[in-house]
Amino acid sequence: MKIWESIVIQSIKGEQILVLICNSLAEQERLHHFLTIDAYEFKKNIAEVKPEIDYLSTGQRQESGKINWNKDFIELPKWYDLN
Repeated sequence: MKIWESIVIQSIKGEQILVLICNSLAEQERLHHFLTIDAYEFKKNIAEVKPEIDYLSTGQRQESGKINWNKDFIELPKWYDLN
């Protein structure tokens, strides 16, 4: 799995979501599954370095340039849970 780029989007409620962009739908789905099930250290590092990010998601860029992302957001641990 390779992450080609990342973007931060803001939800309607004002939450910040870090979207990790993959090259294909298959890679996007594998990465989303991995982040949902595992990757605690990765999520912890993001929560510590960028506490303004509330959620993670994965996406893919279509040939048209449009980015589609998974709406099943992955919650990050809060800084106060890490202490």
